Amino acid sequence: MTCDGNAGAVQVTIRYAFASPLSGFIAALPPSVQAHGCFPKLS
Repeated sequence: MTCDGNAGAVQVTIRYAFASPLSGFIAALPPSVQAHGCFPKLS
């Protein structure tokens, strides 16, 4: 397994959808945010 080119690592992705009262005023606000990280695989 690889994650961002690192062998022996696993990728964890978190996606969160949210609603903001500012969404109507600021079109650039995304409807969700996403982050990912790579962690060493534990055996």
